[in-house]
Amino acid sequence: MRIQINPSSASGARSLGLPWSDNVPSGNPDLEPTSRIDRIDTGALYKYPSITRTSKPSMTQPTAAPTKPLPLAEQLYNTRARCNIMMSEVSMYFDATWRTGLFTQLDHLLDPENWEEVDAPISEASFRTFLHMLLLLHPAKRPGLGATSDGRVIATWTVHDARLTLECLPGDRVRWVIHRSIEGEPERGAGQVGLRRLREVLIPYDPDIWFAAHGR
Repeated sequence: MRIQINPSSASGARSLGLPWSDNVPSGNPDLEPTSRIDRIDTGALYKYPSITRTSKPSMTQPTAAPTKPLPLAEQLYNTRARCNIMMSEVSMYFDATWRTGLFTQLDHLLDPENWEEVDAPISEASFRTFLHMLLLLHPAKRPGLGATSDGRVIATWTVHDARLTLECLPGDRVRWVIHRSIEGEPERGAGQVGLRRLREVLIPYDPDIWFAAHGR
């Protein structure tokens, strides 16, 4: 056992009252302190209060009790409240009928009767993208609303056999899927794009069929 004590002289060692102090020649500069320390009788550690044994601190940290998740109905209630606040911040950009209809759709979507226990409530990041998308596209027709099992908002527009589905991702991005017929030929398209380029990407599919007041 090695104890890091470096007495400057034999007299200093004697002043500590160590058992090996009498065997150390006083004033011998050639004697390394560590060689003196190696000759310490470890049994003497219990006799001298100035040298004590130390124990390692316990590495075990107390663990917090796991937080019990809120009931689904309460989660959906909180989500509805947050989404209503976010919608109210941009509601002035939509006419009263459009705005009222959107609030009603959201209430219906977040009804606990329409959710499974394993599904995640709508995420704020996805809902924020949804609102930004409405502001950029400014569609005359309200979309149908849905949600994925992991809480992403889905907006859909359907006119006869033409269907546009937009999944709102965090960070103002969307995943789009199109099914429709053009000149009698069925066409399908899908991709992922930032909101600012969304309308540009949809132009080949004549998006006014979904967004214009009466379509085409």
